[in-house]
Amino acid sequence: MPLIALNALGGSLTVGPDHKIWVAEGLAGALGRLSAIGGTGQNFTATHGVKFTGEVASLVDGTPNAIASNFTATIYWGDGATSSGTTSGKAGGPFAVSGTHTYASAGTYHPYVTFYKAADHSTYTSSKGEATVD
Repeated sequence: MPLIALNALGGSLTVGPDHKIWVAEGLAGALGRLSAIGGTGQNFTATHGVKFTGEVASLVDGTPNAIASNFTATIYWGDGATSSGTTSGKAGGPFAVSGTHTYASAGTYHPYVTFYKAADHSTYTSSKGEATVD
């Protein structure tokens, strides 16, 4: 897949001491850092009309000294509702995203999470999980 960043030279990639991927940008002496971050939606069960509290996604980051407070999370519950998530885990991850939500009716929903990383000023989206609501 080609790099789509402005001025990126695709043949000039390296892994730095921070374990991030760095790319030469075609401007004399300029380097850009690529972030290696990903999120996976979790499967869980809930009961409609009853408040669910639990883990809805996991998050990994290529930065070994990343901490949970580097990230904010928004949970999209799959039924049109959103709420803030809580990110937790040891330094370097992996991290868990938990939240609280009450589904109004039974069914199968596909929640996902968007993560904002303040250090990179970037937003990432997890894969969808599956909520089985009785």
